[in-house]
Order: sequence, then structure tokens, then C-alpha cells
Amino acid sequence: MRVIDNRPWLSVSPAKAFITNTRQISVAANIASMTAGTYRGMIRVRVGARAIRKVFVTLVVIPPLPTAPPGTAAATLAWDPVYDSTLYGYKIYVGTAPNLYTRAMIVGNDPTCTIDGLTSGTMYYFAVSAYNGAGESPVSNEVSTVIY
Repeated sequence: MRVIDNRPWLSVSPAKAFITNTRQISVAANIASMTAGTYRGMIRVRVGARAIRKVFVTLVVIPPLPTAPPGTAAATLAWDPVYDSTLYGYKIYVGTAPNLYTRAMIVGNDPTCTIDGLTSGTMYYFAVSAYNGAGESPVSNEVSTVIY
């Protein structure tokens, strides 16, 4: 078996092996000098004198997330209002894990709210409910974002 890669960022190990049955190969990518984008390559595996198998490789390099200095930040939420004359207001839920809220705050009838005291560079999860004299609605669909 002989293995040949066709891109400088692509490496295969072992490059040569003499076997009669099956053999596992390892494929690695060196992205150190690559910019964000999609790269394509091909590995050819020669088995015996004539049999060639092609393995197509696609590598997606994503840009790193921006980093922010530690500090406090805020998020402004807006949602579709509830049209109900018995509405008292809304309750905002905030957490740093999906569906696990560590902070809740009651706001008025305005369907927007700015939440202060959030930590820069942290992923936050938010949900909203409406409440009146009869109780509280189920929470909305959750939204999330990294605060910068």
C-alpha cells in the first residue's frame, strides 16, 4: 500500500506500508498558516500494482472568536408583545447554561429590556414569560449570545 496526499497542509501516516490485509491510516491537517475558508484535498491509496482508491478531504477553517477584555457588559432584549388587558408585565430569565437560569427579573409591560452586569466574553441564555393575576405563562423560546 502506498498513500499520497496532494496538499501541503494534509499529511497521512504511514505514507508507506506493505500489508496484505487491512491497515488503518491517520490523516492530519496543519492549519497554522491557513486563513479562514474551505480547503479541499485528495488522498490516493495504492493497493497492489494497479488498484487506486481516492479519499476526498474537505477542511473548513473557521476564524477564532474575538476576545474581549474582562469587564461588564449589557444585553438588550426585545420580543413580540402580549396583547392582553390583564397583563401585569414580563419576567426575564438569564443564565450561562441552556435552560438553567440563575437570574430572574420582573419588568413592566414594555416588550424590551436592557440587562446590565453581564460579563464580557461569556455566553448567556435568555427567556421571557408574561404574567398576570392568574399566574405566569410558560417561558419563551430560548435565545443565546456571547456578550462583548
